[in-house]
Amino acid sequence: MTTTATPRLALRDVGVEFPTADGARTVLTGIDLDVRAGEFVCIVGASGSGKTTLLRSMAGLIPALGTIAVDGTPIDGPSPASSFVFQSDALLPWRTVAANVALGLEVRGVGKAERTDRVGEALATVRLSDWADSFPRQLSGGMRQRVNIARALAQEPSILLMDEPFAALDAQTRELMQDELATLSSTHGWTVLFVTHQIDEAVFLGDRVVVLGASPGRVREIVDVELDRPRHVDDKRTAGFTAQVDHIWRLISDEVRVGLDSELRHR
Repeated sequence: MTTTATPRLALRDVGVEFPTADGARTVLTGIDLDVRAGEFVCIVGASGSGKTTLLRSMAGLIPALGTIAVDGTPIDGPSPASSFVFQSDALLPWRTVAANVALGLEVRGVGKAERTDRVGEALATVRLSDWADSFPRQLSGGMRQRVNIARALAQEPSILLMDEPFAALDAQTRELMQDELATLSSTHGWTVLFVTHQIDEAVFLGDRVVVLGASPGRVREIVDVELDRPRHVDDKRTAGFTAQVDHIWRLISDEVRVGLDSELRHR
């Protein structure tokens, strides 16, 4: 008899509605998705397709219709099973790197000895142990985002939820961070949901790419990324990589153009 492993994350008929003056606006509808343990799944789509809303619903930060379950257990609010990495690092300037990483553990009441161990492990993972006593102003943009990731890792989550964490970085630093994240996630077997506007970033990082359509947001296609691991930035110059990026662009290009036209008309 064959048994199927329980997905690390399972979404069944998930939708999100926001209240309006005359009722409700449907932002997401009918989302079904299974994410395996150790899988890296990227989410792309035109502006307004609900990418961040979907990620926040997975974190339990936004009420959702349908069912969202982690390791078979439905969630109905913020859960320690997941850690959220925001676009802005939001580091507290008066706290050291180590103290910033420890903040969430302090809030949860984790004891000092365990905090110290977990912060040390998280900083070692992102190769910032030597910067533990530094302050955010002393760090580059890429280093600050590594602190942001370390802060999430210190929670020892089952799932990392990442909302465009490299969007504010310059192009060169962004490529380096993509390379680093791809290596770290593969080495440590992290389960990652990663929202991005950059299709090439999604193809480079993801095992699969969830392509959302807009108005309301829904799954248009789930694309298997046919690239071997480990990956390196040089893979972006290959024909196979370019073909997958082009395929995803064709899925969303019309909606991107409509959104851009609408934005220009309202300026």
